[in-house]
Amino acid sequence: MAGQIKIGVPDSVIEIDPAQTETVWKALSRRETDILTFNALQFFLEREFARAYRFRSVLSLALFCVSVDGQKDPSLSHEACAVLTRAISQIKRDVDMFGHFGDRSFGLLLPMVETQQACNLVVRIDSELAKMQEAAGTLKPVLHFGLASVPQDATDLHGLVKAAQLAMIEAANRKVLKIEATELKTQ
Repeated sequence: MAGQIKIGVPDSVIEIDPAQTETVWKALSRRETDILTFNALQFFLEREFARAYRFRSVLSLALFCVSVDGQKDPSLSHEACAVLTRAISQIKRDVDMFGHFGDRSFGLLLPMVETQQACNLVVRIDSELAKMQEAAGTLKPVLHFGLASVPQDATDLHGLVKAAQLAMIEAANRKVLKIEATELKTQ
């Protein structure tokens, strides 16, 4: 029956296969970092924005870049980046999406989280990473977060992404941990 799809009542109860979930995750994430690719994060961002808009709920986007003191064009080895992304993956909630944002930055998509809660998460990430780095005695990357949320900072997807990016860039320029999009509006 080529070109046809079966319909009707299934013959048996269908079980969810965790191995299939893992297979899909691997297809959506980068092997080196085990976090979502930029395209996958962008897909989920569009879906979560649509959900927040439809149900008039909150959604925060936390974008961040990484700097290393004294390096003009910093880079991390795959291993060092994987340590960083694994640590953040362990700190975030399981319903939060974490992935690459472009080729130099990263993003956390935080459904049902207001800006202040996102700030608390960022401070916790920074604190936990500092403890891990002290114990490991390794290169100490510095994170710079830009935070924006719906509906507080933007009413459309383009505005949300732009607000978070501008705040992230300003945080990096000022060499601070985080800047909220609302802080840029008041300047």
